[in-house]
Amino acid sequence: MFGGQSHSMPTRRQAKKRPPIVHLPYLKTHKCNWLRCKYYFLTPQELFGHIQKRHLEKLLTVSIFTCKWNNCDEFKLSQNELLGHIRETHLKYRGVRGEGRGEEESGTKKKLRNLQVENANLRTRLKSNEKKIFLLRNQYESNKSNLDDILNELARCRESIDIIQKQNRAYDDLARREWAEEQCRNIEEVYMDEETMDNVFEDEARIKRNWEMDVEMSPPSSDVDLNCKGTFRCSWKNCGQLFMDRASLKAHVRWIHISNSQLQSPANQ
Repeated sequence: MFGGQSHSMPTRRQAKKRPPIVHLPYLKTHKCNWLRCKYYFLTPQELFGHIQKRHLEKLLTVSIFTCKWNNCDEFKLSQNELLGHIRETHLKYRGVRGEGRGEEESGTKKKLRNLQVENANLRTRLKSNEKKIFLLRNQYESNKSNLDDILNELARCRESIDIIQKQNRAYDDLARREWAEEQCRNIEEVYMDEETMDNVFEDEARIKRNWEMDVEMSPPSSDVDLNCKGTFRCSWKNCGQLFMDRASLKAHVRWIHISNSQLQSPANQ
């Protein structure tokens, strides 16, 4: 047209024509089983969004909401009912959750198994490479050499993960044995401490009983009886003296009131 070779413009049908998508057996994907659809997706959320935007919007034009998932042909009255049917019957999950939601990380002290830093890094690299393969396959922008390099890297990552998992199991067995031995030592120490404390309590109780008997059987000191202030008050009439302990009060009553024949009844019992 301008002096060079003429190139024919591609038609709309030729521009949209793509080779069939190849499923990757080593990568967990989610296939769209809608009628005449062969797309794969990494997550159920992406698959659900694809169904809603690509397939169900076409049904709004005809107002006929029929499920075309693997020739299901179930009719619904509205788009929302058809969405709920696809999500719960075919996709087998209730509600769309965000990425990483609901997953629990083992970070408590009760769990002895903890992935090492190398293991976590390898898993991150493995996930990144799997996503890269998926995108390159779907977009048809990768060549065989790049794909082989990525596959070799994946194989090395998987071998390294297996080795580290074996090491983790050995470390866990060792940690469990050390933990059990430590618990046994703690139980023995607690048992010895309890036995020693029982003997100490018995000695203290015996010394206290002997002291109370000595105080009760001996006459009270005049200094203690007249000047000592405490929480035990003599309730005999016209007395009201205070004592620091019950043994001193008993000795006071025995030697002052009873021995002097002052057998008057207590004023306040």
